[in-house]
Amino acid sequence: MLGHGGISEGLSPFGSVILLVLVGPLPMPPVIEWAVILQWLPIIVSLVALGLSTMSLWKGYLTPFRLEVAHSSPCFCLYKITPRISGSKSGKGWWIPSFDVGLSFYNGGQKIGRVTDVRIKCDLRSGKGPRTYLFSPKWVVSYASFTQHRHYRIRWIDTSVERDWYPLILPAKETKHVHLILESHRWDEGNTGEMEYTLQVFSSESKEWKECARYRLWISEDMYESQDLHHGWRVN
Repeated sequence: MLGHGGISEGLSPFGSVILLVLVGPLPMPPVIEWAVILQWLPIIVSLVALGLSTMSLWKGYLTPFRLEVAHSSPCFCLYKITPRISGSKSGKGWWIPSFDVGLSFYNGGQKIGRVTDVRIKCDLRSGKGPRTYLFSPKWVVSYASFTQHRHYRIRWIDTSVERDWYPLILPAKETKHVHLILESHRWDEGNTGEMEYTLQVFSSESKEWKECARYRLWISEDMYESQDLHHGWRVN
């Protein structure tokens, strides 16, 4: 089909005039307003540069504290305290339940953060009814020395304890490693049954207890005399 241009080319000058009166002038192609574009171009470039600078500033200096935790499997032991060790005149002994665990804390952000506390929460289900025990960090130990003497409580306390536990300050992009001893109140009787326990961390990031891992371990009567080390099986 011929457009208006094709039709007018085949007509006489008089016919072209008549066609122009009947149809009207042909539409003109849009004109690009380069002057307007050039006027706004510096502003657009400035906004893009500002956005990129803001993103770079956020990643480099303003990213909030972001805690990442890596840990070993908590190791459980029951240390028997005999009347000879405690000096008890009643002739009765007791046990100190204890966990040791290695932890690494990494700050993935750019702002300083704080690891406020660590704990292991234990729920023991036995014939005597359910009981809950909280194990709090007591000491930071030298793992190499502790491994050599871990079956002998008095010895590793003398040789392996580096310091008491206190909260950790984590600067940006830094990692801190600790091997912790966590203990609860003494056990005066042999509790047996299934124990489910969770490793939890409290930090300035969440401002609440966050679960790192959950384990289960069966507490049997022979564990009270052996002073062996026991690892639970992870359930999450």
